[in-house]
Amino acid sequence: MLNIDNGEFGSVFNVVAYGKVALISWKNVKNRNAFNKKLAGDLQSIIEKIGADDNFHTIFLDPGVGVFCSGWDLDEIREVRGGSADDCGLLIDQGRACLDSINNSSCYVVAISQGHVLGFGISMLCNADHVIISQDFKLALPELGVGVVPASVVGDLVSKVGSDRAMQWALSGKINHRGALRSGLVHSVLPQDRIELIRDQLIIHMNTLSVSHVRATVSIIRNMKNLGFDAARKFGDENAKAILGMKD
Repeated sequence: MLNIDNGEFGSVFNVVAYGKVALISWKNVKNRNAFNKKLAGDLQSIIEKIGADDNFHTIFLDPGVGVFCSGWDLDEIREVRGGSADDCGLLIDQGRACLDSINNSSCYVVAISQGHVLGFGISMLCNADHVIISQDFKLALPELGVGVVPASVVGDLVSKVGSDRAMQWALSGKINHRGALRSGLVHSVLPQDRIELIRDQLIIHMNTLSVSHVRATVSIIRNMKNLGFDAARKFGDENAKAILGMKD
């Protein structure tokens, strides 16, 4: 039994158990599913609680039809911009803690996007193990266009797809589906009307597998994958803090 009270996290997050699989969804219509410190902290807590429950081996991140994530809340960025190092650091560190909970989870993490993915949402995809997106929606990095340097998300992209693609995408602000697929950022690009069918088939398949065997496999591969990635992410985050603290 999944020991999470959905009311604990307000009306934004919802968690449903399907056997050995936990599906996390969220809906914040007001901000188009933009994340802030509180939401990032809440998602981190949910993922860690599921990871600590030995009944589960897989987590699905699927907010459903609509925006997957429109980035980080610009109002919160404006509040801390040019402010103290502590305030800037707290914002970046909370975002990283959320992403680390995905990247380091003892569970296999599948991200399913049935809507647009921007900014921080791209980092969420980078840190998931398997990514399915709808061909009807866009992936984008709009930060430079709104006066924000995408230092943290670039750290995730360099770790995931390499510096050349990260540079191209950061400067153009666009990530085309073909490039995302070829680079390994995403693993399936599907028509919108097939997303839920494929998701449900994957849930059924994962439920045929042993919890201990899946967790052991995930742990082995995580340890191998993360050997060289931490330095790139740390460098990106440290630059994000410094840039955020600059006065215009």
